[in-house]
Amino acid sequence: MKARTVVGLALLAIVAASVAVLVAKEINRNGAAGKPEGAAPSAAGGAGDKVMRIEKDGVVAFYVHRNARCDACERMERFSREAITGGFGGELKSGRLQFVVVNIDVRGNEHFVKELNIPSNGVFLAEYKEGRALRPKYLDKVWDFQNDRERFVQYVQGELAAFLAEVQ
Repeated sequence: MKARTVVGLALLAIVAASVAVLVAKEINRNGAAGKPEGAAPSAAGGAGDKVMRIEKDGVVAFYVHRNARCDACERMERFSREAITGGFGGELKSGRLQFVVVNIDVRGNEHFVKELNIPSNGVFLAEYKEGRALRPKYLDKVWDFQNDRERFVQYVQGELAAFLAEVQ
């Protein structure tokens, strides 16, 4: 009976030590700001963890997120990038369209919450004139398609094409 108790306690100590190591690694990996592992600067429009200002007139497609990001949020950013850069390369190249990834938890980016009427992470469209957002639009169905890349991309591309047509 004594040997069994000692073995049980030893196993419990190993499990506790393993959990402590995993927690310490996660804290070191994410840092004090809670930046998720693998969060990379965005392409085409600025880094997601920098203060962003829209100074150029035209249509802006945003992927908006916070410091804390789940798998679905990171997946939706990838799908958004694919939908926008894959379907609107000409508009991006000409400057008629910008794609911006913005972290609204970064001090200085709070203005986007009010400008775009942001209810949560996701994809937003807006026409910008003289630094002001006109007609912001939240693509609320991205959450419905978060696990279906094809439907997500089709939805975002369809909404963006319609929005661009209205702005002409």
